[in-house]
Amino acid sequence: MDIPTLLIVLATVLSLTSIALAMTWRLNHEEPGLPQWTMGHVTISIGILLMSAQSQWHPLLSIVLANMLIASGYGLSVAGTRAFFGRDPSTMWRLVPVIALMGGGLTYFSLVAPSLPARIVLGSTVYAGLCLLAVAEFHRHGGMATMTSRYMMLVFSVFAAAMVMRIAVNVLFPSGNDLFTGGPMEQMMFYNGIVQAILIALGYIILTTERLQQELRAQAALDPLTGIFNRRAFFEAAAGRVAEAVRARQPVSVLAVDLDHFKRINDGYGHSVGDRVLRHFVRTARRELREQDTMARFGGEEFVALLPRVGVSEAESVAERLARRFAKTPLLVDARPVEATVSVGVAELDAGGERLEGLLKRADDALYRAKCRGRNQVQRAAAPTATVGGREAVA
Repeated sequence: MDIPTLLIVLATVLSLTSIALAMTWRLNHEEPGLPQWTMGHVTISIGILLMSAQSQWHPLLSIVLANMLIASGYGLSVAGTRAFFGRDPSTMWRLVPVIALMGGGLTYFSLVAPSLPARIVLGSTVYAGLCLLAVAEFHRHGGMATMTSRYMMLVFSVFAAAMVMRIAVNVLFPSGNDLFTGGPMEQMMFYNGIVQAILIALGYIILTTERLQQELRAQAALDPLTGIFNRRAFFEAAAGRVAEAVRARQPVSVLAVDLDHFKRINDGYGHSVGDRVLRHFVRTARRELREQDTMARFGGEEFVALLPRVGVSEAESVAERLARRFAKTPLLVDARPVEATVSVGVAELDAGGERLEGLLKRADDALYRAKCRGRNQVQRAAAPTATVGGREAVA
């Protein structure tokens, strides 16, 4: 396939990938990165179309502007990657002087001292640099942690390596001044461009899909008000922690927590303030709990925390510190404190084969005793054989 035909095919492929990215953007319009990725592919496709008209159009359009648009497209792609990972994409404006200098150099080697090898070396240097910038962005954000990020780093790295090879070939074996009569190296580069356009667009779509799946999993696992695990996610996470503790013959304890007289707070201050009190409690609890502890909201004002490698005495101390801190640091609403306290039940997993459900039941019974005995206190659960069944709700 000759080079003019390859350029038309490449422009067509880029147009199709632009449409695919635009549709993905339309369906996920709040997802960062997609606007820049889409516009990057559109800009590159326009540049390739201009390049395919070198035999008919003025060099300022078909060479200088075409290559500047292609470089700008790669810059937009890098900016999109920065936005996708939560970084400021506007810093990519620093590339404008680089692209402008490239335009000046291409103008010189097109109109003043025409030289296709010089133009190829100049353009390829800029493209390789932009591809390596993309690799750096993926690497900076834990690129080796996910398969898709490693895939994107590989695609951009291969293209950068191809550009370096192209530079070497044109330095060692300079060709004529007509791109359309270029040798196998130029044909290989445009074949590479076709494959790269497809692979990169596919990677962007996969990255977006993975992000959406992560968000859906988080929505299914997290309590929307407090941002901690819900009941279902707690059981999934805690089951593994308990199994690990049993295998390692290490203690594991549970705190069952309930905010005292929470209905009074809702009735006296309104549900919006009640919600803020719940979030304030979670923030307070996180200061007392460790990163490896698992905390969840079981519903309403009830919370549970699983403490691996912690015996009942140490867990009781954690619960008492938590209760004191929460009582002493009330939420301020309009400069007025909203007084609130908690009752806590503490239980340690019995080494005789107790299940998670039984552990939670004993902690819940201890919580019930704490509320019956006046609230704002911590109670330790009885041994499994001494657990009494049944309890009535206490507000």
